[in-house]
Amino acid sequence: CNRGKRSICMDLKTEAGISAINSLLNSADVFLTNYREAALTSLGLDYETLHAKNPTLIYASGNGFGPKGPDAGKAMLDGVVATRSGLVYHTGYDDRTPSLPGAIVIDTAGAMQLALGIMTALVSRERYGTGQRVQTSALGCALWLQQWELTHTAMTGAELSREGNHHPNIRGFYGVYRTSDGGAIMLAQVMDQEGWDSLCIFANTLELSLDPRFQTPGQRLGEGISEEDSIEVRATLKKAFAEKTTNEWVDFLYTQPEIVWERVRSWAEVLEDDQNIANDYLTDIEIEGAGMARSVGTL
Repeated sequence: CNRGKRSICMDLKTEAGISAINSLLNSADVFLTNYREAALTSLGLDYETLHAKNPTLIYASGNGFGPKGPDAGKAMLDGVVATRSGLVYHTGYDDRTPSLPGAIVIDTAGAMQLALGIMTALVSRERYGTGQRVQTSALGCALWLQQWELTHTAMTGAELSREGNHHPNIRGFYGVYRTSDGGAIMLAQVMDQEGWDSLCIFANTLELSLDPRFQTPGQRLGEGISEEDSIEVRATLKKAFAEKTTNEWVDFLYTQPEIVWERVRSWAEVLEDDQNIANDYLTDIEIEGAGMARSVGTL
């Protein structure tokens, strides 16, 4: 079946299919696969076989749990790797069932890692004249995405809990706060004292601007702050955000360049976001049988 000028579908369970792909691989730059190792070997498409035929070929493979170990051949979808890697355990609220992330991010990030490996291998081939194998896995990628949290746990022995609207490893007010009309604001940081004073005045929490626990950017991002301090400041800001509408908060925050914040947006809103459109992060494509649709562009 032909899905375009650059796409060919072949049945690798037939002699004709295998013959065709081997013919293509004789002059190919890259062989990219997410088949399991056993299946590739049975088809004669393992690295050793293809490298012997075409020493300049870049052999790029990705799988679920890595090429070695007892679960090397285990079936994978994004959610199970998010679970295996610890991401699900630390997402959601501590008194509820752990939650899946809101997007399929590990598959996409793994593909990006593999693409970078291919590019590096192509540069190496240009310099040294030989191909090589590059590989990544969804599990390896998921661990890489959480390297800060995992390293913190390894170094300190801390057992980080689920923090709901806040980050397991960041104390202070860093988190998401609901507004009076059902919207939400993510408040991350206040970089200077003037911005902190302005926020506290607007939020009717003047006591926070004078509180010695929150006088520096480091303190406001959790430096030297106890768990009890975090609970207290979050409760104060939760009440303050709930007393004003989303637009009131947005209008104020746009006057404060040293406050790091953003309004929580749905995917439907993201597709209409002027910032995304201005930077060509979104593109309109025509889908056969469905017409024009907006999608994420090639960045």
